[in-house]
Amino acid sequence: MRWALFSDIHGNLEALEVVLDAIRKAKVDRMVCLGDLVGYGASPNECVDLVRASGAATIAGNHDHAALGLLDISEFNDHARAAILWTQEAITPSTAEWLREREMVVVEPGLRIAHASPGNPDHWNYILTPIDADCEFPKFDEPVCFVGHSHVPGLFVLGPAPDGTNFTFSRESMLPANEPVTLPVGQRAIVNVGSVGQPRDRDPRAAWVLYDDATGTVILNRLSYDIEAAQARILDAGLPPFLAYRLGMGS
Repeated sequence: MRWALFSDIHGNLEALEVVLDAIRKAKVDRMVCLGDLVGYGASPNECVDLVRASGAATIAGNHDHAALGLLDISEFNDHARAAILWTQEAITPSTAEWLREREMVVVEPGLRIAHASPGNPDHWNYILTPIDADCEFPKFDEPVCFVGHSHVPGLFVLGPAPDGTNFTFSRESMLPANEPVTLPVGQRAIVNVGSVGQPRDRDPRAAWVLYDDATGTVILNRLSYDIEAAQARILDAGLPPFLAYRLGMGS
């Protein structure tokens, strides 16, 4: 089965349209959105409408919960908090109702999907380092787990060390853009699918992942989109200018 997995749209309509068009052309069997459809960007309702129409199974992200008033935003940075307050006013009742109905995790044979971390999905923990991943592997049983949340694509593998013990390792080169990577046979993996609407790995292109569970192959797809149009929407909406600036930096 061929899976399309995408996450962290954050109200970026221009990026989402490009990603969904690429997914349609890829002729996948299943689509999963890993959450954070809203926050930061200026098109929350339009993005939710597109994801709903796509038929993608969709799970909740922390910014989705924050926009619904289900999450304390006092610890959000100033830009993120301002965007959430704006989003709370901007979203329609239909958008809010649909977001509220989203589950926290998708589990399929051999596969687990969560927005942040698989062990405690409602704690919104980041998996940024092998140490972070090492804490998560004991908390799920499936061979592969896909996550988002950090906006940084990556691959963490739990593999045998020379002394027979297990250890977790990660290298940026393990998940290059637009190249197939075969997950190590017999080893468990956590794959971060990156961000559609606000990448933070110094690559401003939108990200999504194509996964073939029959071959164990993962492709991190990076796509250019109209960043200037997305920036203009943010500025026209009166959102913090930094949120527009960072799109061009991929940070």
